Amino acid sequence: MGIALVNFIHGFGATTFCILLLMFVAMSLRALSYSIFITLFTPAVILLLSVIGSGGWEVGVTRIVDVLIGGALALLGSYFLFPSWEWQQLPAQLERTIRANLAYFEIAIAKPPTKSSKAENETFNRSLHRLRHQAALEHANAEAASQRLFSEPRHVRGEVEPVMALMLYIRSLFSSVTTLTEHVKGLNGAQPEEQPGQIRELSQAIEQVLNNLADALNQEQQPLPLPPLERYVEALGDRIEQLHTTRISEIAAHQATITPTLQAIRHQTPVATELKRIVRAITVMHCTLDRMIRLLKPLKALPYEKSS
Repeated sequence: MGIALVNFIHGFGATTFCILLLMFVAMSLRALSYSIFITLFTPAVILLLSVIGSGGWEVGVTRIVDVLIGGALALLGSYFLFPSWEWQQLPAQLERTIRANLAYFEIAIAKPPTKSSKAENETFNRSLHRLRHQAALEHANAEAASQRLFSEPRHVRGEVEPVMALMLYIRSLFSSVTTLTEHVKGLNGAQPEEQPGQIRELSQAIEQVLNNLADALNQEQQPLPLPPLERYVEALGDRIEQLHTTRISEIAAHQATITPTLQAIRHQTPVATELKRIVRAITVMHCTLDRMIRLLKPLKALPYEKSS
Protein backbone atom coordinates (compact mmCIF):
# COMPACT_ATOMS: atom_id res chain seq x y z
CA MET A 1 0.00 0.00 0.00
CA GLY A 2 2.83 2.38 0.85
CA ILE A 3 4.63 1.65 -2.43
CA ALA A 4 1.46 2.32 -4.41
CA LEU A 5 0.81 5.62 -2.58
CA VAL A 6 4.38 6.82 -3.13
CA ASN A 7 4.12 6.09 -6.87
CA PHE A 8 0.70 7.66 -7.43
CA ILE A 9 0.70 10.62 -5.01
CA HIS A 10 3.32 13.26 -5.78
CA GLY A 11 1.97 16.56 -4.45
CA PHE A 12 3.18 17.73 -1.02
CA GLY A 13 -0.34 18.64 0.13
CA ALA A 14 -1.91 15.38 -0.99
CA THR A 15 0.92 13.37 0.55
CA THR A 16 0.63 15.23 3.86
CA PHE A 17 -3.13 14.69 3.91
CA CYS A 18 -2.70 10.95 3.33
CA ILE A 19 -0.07 10.72 6.10
CA LEU A 20 -2.31 12.50 8.61
CA LEU A 21 -5.37 10.48 7.60
CA LEU A 22 -3.56 7.13 7.84
CA MET A 23 -2.01 7.99 11.21
CA PHE A 24 -5.30 9.28 12.62
CA VAL A 25 -7.23 6.17 11.60
CA ALA A 26 -4.38 3.87 12.68
CA MET A 27 -4.14 5.38 16.17
CA SER A 28 -7.93 5.38 16.52
CA LEU A 29 -8.15 1.66 15.75
CA ARG A 30 -5.09 0.60 17.74
CA ALA A 31 -7.11 -0.54 20.75
CA LEU A 32 -9.49 -2.46 18.48
CA SER A 33 -6.98 -4.34 16.33
CA TYR A 34 -3.20 -4.22 16.26
CA SER A 35 -3.22 -5.79 12.79
CA ILE A 36 -5.29 -2.93 11.34
CA PHE A 37 -3.12 -0.43 13.20
CA ILE A 38 0.15 -1.70 11.72
CA THR A 39 -1.44 -2.12 8.27
CA LEU A 40 -2.29 1.60 8.17
CA PHE A 41 0.73 2.88 10.09
CA THR A 42 3.33 1.26 7.81
CA PRO A 43 2.30 3.10 4.59
CA ALA A 44 2.11 6.33 6.60
CA VAL A 45 5.77 5.88 7.60
CA ILE A 46 6.78 5.11 4.01
CA LEU A 47 5.01 8.26 2.80
CA LEU A 48 6.66 10.27 5.57
CA LEU A 49 10.13 9.02 4.59
CA SER A 50 9.43 9.97 0.97
CA VAL A 51 8.40 13.49 2.02
CA ILE A 52 11.58 14.14 4.03
CA GLY A 53 13.72 12.71 1.22
CA SER A 54 14.94 9.58 3.02
CA GLY A 55 13.69 7.24 0.31
CA GLY A 56 10.87 6.44 -2.03
CA TRP A 57 9.17 3.20 -2.99
CA GLU A 58 12.47 1.40 -2.32
CA VAL A 59 11.77 1.81 1.44
CA GLY A 60 8.69 -0.36 1.09
CA VAL A 61 10.62 -3.09 -0.73
CA THR A 62 13.36 -2.98 1.90
CA ARG A 63 10.78 -3.30 4.68
CA ILE A 64 9.15 -6.30 2.99
CA VAL A 65 12.51 -8.05 2.64
CA ASP A 66 13.44 -7.24 6.26
CA VAL A 67 10.15 -8.58 7.59
CA LEU A 68 10.49 -11.81 5.58
CA ILE A 69 14.06 -12.35 6.80
CA GLY A 70 13.13 -11.57 10.42
CA GLY A 71 10.06 -13.81 10.30
CA ALA A 72 12.06 -16.69 8.80
CA LEU A 73 14.75 -16.36 11.50
CA ALA A 74 12.09 -16.25 14.23
CA LEU A 75 10.36 -19.37 12.90
CA LEU A 76 13.60 -21.31 12.49
CA GLY A 77 14.81 -20.30 15.95
CA SER A 78 11.55 -21.18 17.69
CA TYR A 79 11.19 -24.46 15.80
CA PHE A 80 14.74 -25.82 16.09
CA LEU A 81 16.45 -23.97 18.96
CA PHE A 82 13.82 -23.32 21.63
CA PRO A 83 10.65 -25.25 20.76
CA SER A 84 7.83 -24.75 23.24
CA TRP A 85 4.79 -26.56 21.92
CA GLU A 86 1.36 -25.66 23.19
CA TRP A 87 0.33 -29.24 23.99
CA GLN A 88 2.97 -29.18 26.75
CA GLN A 89 1.30 -26.20 28.49
CA LEU A 90 -2.32 -26.97 27.58
CA PRO A 91 -3.01 -29.61 30.30
CA ALA A 92 -1.93 -27.19 33.04
CA GLN A 93 -4.14 -24.45 31.59
CA LEU A 94 -7.11 -26.78 31.32
CA GLU A 95 -6.56 -27.87 34.92
CA ARG A 96 -6.68 -24.24 36.07
CA THR A 97 -9.82 -23.69 34.03
CA ILE A 98 -11.62 -26.69 35.52
CA ARG A 99 -10.57 -25.79 39.08
CA ALA A 100 -11.81 -22.23 38.55
CA ASN A 101 -15.17 -23.57 37.37
CA LEU A 102 -15.22 -25.93 40.36
CA ALA A 103 -14.73 -23.05 42.79
CA TYR A 104 -17.43 -21.09 40.95
CA PHE A 105 -19.84 -24.04 41.17
CA GLU A 106 -19.17 -24.55 44.89
CA ILE A 107 -20.09 -20.98 45.75
CA ALA A 108 -23.01 -20.98 43.29
CA ILE A 109 -24.66 -24.00 44.89
CA ALA A 110 -23.89 -22.83 48.45
CA LYS A 111 -26.59 -20.24 49.05
CA PRO A 112 -25.99 -17.72 51.88
CA PRO A 113 -27.73 -18.27 55.20
CA THR A 114 -31.29 -16.99 55.49
CA LYS A 115 -30.60 -14.64 58.39
CA SER A 116 -27.26 -13.36 57.17
CA SER A 117 -26.51 -9.70 57.69
CA LYS A 118 -26.15 -7.16 54.93
CA ALA A 119 -22.36 -7.22 55.29
CA GLU A 120 -22.32 -11.03 54.99
CA ASN A 121 -24.48 -10.88 51.89
CA GLU A 122 -22.19 -8.29 50.33
CA THR A 123 -19.16 -10.44 51.13
CA PHE A 124 -20.86 -13.46 49.56
CA ASN A 125 -21.80 -11.50 46.42
CA ARG A 126 -18.26 -10.15 46.06
CA SER A 127 -16.84 -13.65 46.35
CA LEU A 128 -19.36 -14.91 43.80
CA HIS A 129 -18.46 -12.11 41.38
CA ARG A 130 -14.72 -12.70 41.87
CA LEU A 131 -14.96 -16.44 41.23
CA ARG A 132 -17.19 -15.88 38.19
CA HIS A 133 -14.64 -13.43 36.80
CA GLN A 134 -11.78 -15.85 37.50
CA ALA A 135 -13.58 -18.72 35.77
CA ALA A 136 -14.32 -16.55 32.74
CA LEU A 137 -10.69 -15.38 32.63
CA GLU A 138 -9.32 -18.92 32.78
CA HIS A 139 -11.72 -19.97 30.05
CA ALA A 140 -10.47 -17.13 27.84
CA ASN A 141 -6.87 -18.23 28.53
CA ALA A 142 -7.76 -21.80 27.60
CA GLU A 143 -9.42 -20.60 24.39
CA ALA A 144 -6.27 -18.67 23.47
CA ALA A 145 -4.10 -21.70 24.26
CA SER A 146 -6.27 -23.95 22.09
CA GLN A 147 -6.02 -21.48 19.21
CA ARG A 148 -2.23 -21.55 19.49
CA LEU A 149 -2.40 -25.35 19.50
CA PHE A 150 -4.40 -25.34 16.25
CA SER A 151 -1.69 -23.25 14.56
CA GLU A 152 1.08 -25.76 15.31
CA PRO A 153 2.18 -28.47 12.84
CA ARG A 154 -0.17 -31.44 12.70
CA HIS A 155 2.47 -33.98 13.68
CA VAL A 156 3.17 -31.92 16.82
CA ARG A 157 -0.32 -30.98 17.97
CA GLY A 158 -1.94 -34.37 17.37
CA GLU A 159 -5.73 -34.62 17.20
CA VAL A 160 -7.52 -31.38 18.08
CA GLU A 161 -11.09 -32.72 18.18
CA PRO A 162 -10.95 -33.76 21.88
CA VAL A 163 -9.59 -30.32 22.80
CA MET A 164 -12.36 -28.57 20.86
CA ALA A 165 -15.03 -30.76 22.49
CA LEU A 166 -13.57 -30.20 25.96
CA MET A 167 -13.53 -26.42 25.46
CA LEU A 168 -17.13 -26.50 24.23
CA TYR A 169 -18.42 -28.35 27.27
CA ILE A 170 -16.35 -26.32 29.73
CA ARG A 171 -18.12 -23.26 28.35
CA SER A 172 -21.44 -25.10 28.69
CA LEU A 173 -20.57 -25.87 32.31
CA PHE A 174 -19.76 -22.22 32.99
CA SER A 175 -23.04 -21.06 31.42
CA SER A 176 -25.08 -23.56 33.45
CA VAL A 177 -23.38 -22.56 36.69
CA THR A 178 -24.06 -18.89 35.93
CA THR A 179 -27.74 -19.69 35.42
CA LEU A 180 -27.72 -21.83 38.55
CA THR A 181 -26.59 -18.87 40.68
CA GLU A 182 -29.86 -17.09 39.93
CA HIS A 183 -32.10 -20.07 40.63
CA VAL A 184 -30.37 -21.09 43.86
CA LYS A 185 -31.36 -17.73 45.31
CA GLY A 186 -34.93 -19.03 45.33
CA LEU A 187 -33.95 -21.71 47.83
CA ASN A 188 -32.82 -19.05 50.29
CA GLY A 189 -35.22 -19.23 53.20
CA ALA A 190 -36.99 -22.31 51.90
CA GLN A 191 -38.63 -24.68 54.29
CA PRO A 192 -36.97 -28.05 55.02
CA GLU A 193 -39.36 -29.87 52.72
CA GLU A 194 -38.24 -27.51 49.94
CA GLN A 195 -34.57 -28.46 50.37
CA PRO A 196 -34.18 -32.04 49.08
CA GLY A 197 -31.09 -34.02 49.97
CA GLN A 198 -30.91 -35.09 46.32
CA ILE A 199 -29.62 -31.65 45.35
CA ARG A 200 -26.92 -31.80 48.00
CA GLU A 201 -25.87 -35.33 47.06
CA LEU A 202 -25.76 -34.54 43.34
CA SER A 203 -23.76 -31.35 44.00
CA GLN A 204 -21.20 -33.30 46.01
CA ALA A 205 -20.90 -35.86 43.20
CA ILE A 206 -20.36 -33.07 40.65
CA GLU A 207 -17.63 -31.54 42.81
CA GLN A 208 -15.99 -34.96 43.10
CA VAL A 209 -15.95 -35.41 39.30
CA LEU A 210 -14.52 -31.94 38.64
CA ASN A 211 -11.79 -32.53 41.22
CA ASN A 212 -11.03 -35.84 39.56
CA LEU A 213 -10.77 -34.24 36.11
CA ALA A 214 -8.42 -31.54 37.39
CA ASP A 215 -6.24 -34.14 39.13
CA ALA A 216 -6.13 -36.24 35.96
CA LEU A 217 -4.84 -33.24 34.00
CA ASN A 218 -2.31 -32.45 36.70
CA GLN A 219 -0.94 -36.01 36.70
CA GLU A 220 -1.62 -36.55 32.98
CA GLN A 221 -3.37 -39.83 33.77
CA GLN A 222 -6.76 -41.23 32.85
CA PRO A 223 -9.53 -39.96 35.16
CA LEU A 224 -11.21 -42.27 37.63
CA PRO A 225 -14.55 -43.84 36.64
CA LEU A 226 -17.59 -41.64 37.02
CA PRO A 227 -19.73 -41.99 40.14
CA PRO A 228 -23.38 -42.99 39.57
CA LEU A 229 -24.47 -39.54 38.43
CA GLU A 230 -27.50 -40.87 36.59
CA ARG A 231 -28.78 -42.38 39.81
CA TYR A 232 -28.61 -39.00 41.52
CA VAL A 233 -30.31 -37.34 38.55
CA GLU A 234 -33.09 -39.93 38.55
CA ALA A 235 -33.62 -39.50 42.31
CA LEU A 236 -33.87 -35.74 41.86
CA GLY A 237 -36.25 -36.22 38.94
CA ASP A 238 -38.43 -38.52 41.05
CA ARG A 239 -38.50 -35.84 43.76
CA ILE A 240 -39.68 -33.18 41.27
CA GLU A 241 -42.26 -35.56 39.80
CA GLN A 242 -43.56 -36.31 43.29
CA LEU A 243 -43.96 -32.60 43.97
CA HIS A 244 -45.91 -32.13 40.74
CA THR A 245 -48.18 -35.05 41.60
CA THR A 246 -48.86 -33.57 45.03
CA ARG A 247 -49.58 -30.20 43.46
CA ILE A 248 -52.10 -31.71 41.05
CA SER A 249 -53.90 -33.22 44.04
CA GLU A 250 -53.96 -29.80 45.70
CA ILE A 251 -55.45 -28.19 42.60
CA ALA A 252 -58.05 -30.93 42.42
CA ALA A 253 -58.99 -30.11 45.99
CA HIS A 254 -59.56 -26.47 44.94
CA GLN A 255 -56.48 -25.19 46.72
CA ALA A 256 -55.48 -22.32 44.50
CA THR A 257 -53.41 -20.66 47.19
CA ILE A 258 -49.64 -20.67 47.32
CA THR A 259 -48.70 -23.80 49.25
CA PRO A 260 -45.30 -25.15 50.37
CA THR A 261 -45.54 -27.68 47.55
CA LEU A 262 -45.96 -24.94 44.96
CA GLN A 263 -43.03 -23.02 46.46
CA ALA A 264 -40.90 -26.16 46.35
CA ILE A 265 -41.77 -26.72 42.67
CA ARG A 266 -40.87 -23.14 41.80
CA HIS A 267 -37.55 -23.34 43.62
CA GLN A 268 -36.39 -26.85 42.89
CA THR A 269 -37.40 -27.38 39.25
CA PRO A 270 -35.02 -24.83 37.64
CA VAL A 271 -32.20 -25.90 39.97
CA ALA A 272 -32.74 -29.54 39.01
CA THR A 273 -32.79 -28.62 35.31
CA GLU A 274 -29.44 -26.83 35.49
CA LEU A 275 -27.90 -29.63 37.55
CA LYS A 276 -28.94 -32.11 34.86
CA ARG A 277 -27.26 -29.93 32.22
CA ILE A 278 -24.12 -29.77 34.35
CA VAL A 279 -24.13 -33.56 34.70
CA ARG A 280 -24.41 -33.93 30.92
CA ALA A 281 -21.52 -31.47 30.42
CA ILE A 282 -19.14 -33.10 32.89
CA THR A 283 -20.00 -36.58 31.57
CA VAL A 284 -18.87 -35.54 28.09
CA MET A 285 -15.85 -33.75 29.60
CA HIS A 286 -14.86 -36.96 31.40
CA CYS A 287 -15.04 -39.04 28.22
CA THR A 288 -13.27 -36.39 26.14
CA LEU A 289 -10.51 -35.88 28.68
CA ASP A 290 -9.85 -39.60 28.81
CA ARG A 291 -9.38 -39.63 25.01
CA MET A 292 -7.26 -36.48 25.04
CA ILE A 293 -4.80 -37.84 27.60
CA ARG A 294 -4.50 -41.08 25.62
CA LEU A 295 -3.64 -39.04 22.53
CA LEU A 296 -1.14 -36.83 24.37
CA LYS A 297 0.95 -39.71 25.69
CA PRO A 298 2.52 -40.64 22.30
CA LEU A 299 3.62 -37.01 21.85
CA LYS A 300 5.97 -37.35 24.83
CA ALA A 301 8.10 -39.74 22.83
CA LEU A 302 8.84 -37.17 20.12
CA PRO A 303 12.54 -36.17 20.00
CA TYR A 304 12.06 -32.39 20.16
CA GLU A 305 10.77 -32.48 23.74
CA LYS A 306 14.32 -32.78 25.14
CA SER A 307 15.44 -29.59 23.44
CA SER A 308 12.55 -27.64 24.99
